[in-house]
Amino acid sequence: LKEVLKKNDLKNMDRYLFYDNSAEKDFQIEKMRKSNGKYPYIIIGPSLYEGIDLKNDLGRLNILVKAPYAGMDNYTRKKIKRFPFFYLRETKEKLMQAIGRTNRNKTDWSITYLLDTSLEKLIWDMPKYITDRIKKKKL
Repeated sequence: LKEVLKKNDLKNMDRYLFYDNSAEKDFQIEKMRKSNGKYPYIIIGPSLYEGIDLKNDLGRLNILVKAPYAGMDNYTRKKIKRFPFFYLRETKEKLMQAIGRTNRNKTDWSITYLLDTSLEKLIWDMPKYITDRIKKKKL
């Protein structure tokens, strides 16, 4: 994504806040906070599920490019054997957390785009207070 943006949107590259690790993520989030929503930053990273509060004008757009499935390591495999519902429940929880990063209170609002086709089967199994606000659009 970074390379595509460099080729196609070089004049706006300072808007895009990329990060690769937690220290960079914290730095970019602080940069957004200091702007207090006055500069239209776009934070882009792999794990915007927890530890980020983009309330009100700090977060009006949320794009999820892939379903937040956990990595399939030995720990996860063992946990699934003991608790078959674990993997799907954890994925749905991360999805709700990601959506909630930009919807922090009753009067807050944002638009969330779900790009991964596997998100469709997950999203319709969410609580009613989420599914009631979904509008499906074909691209």
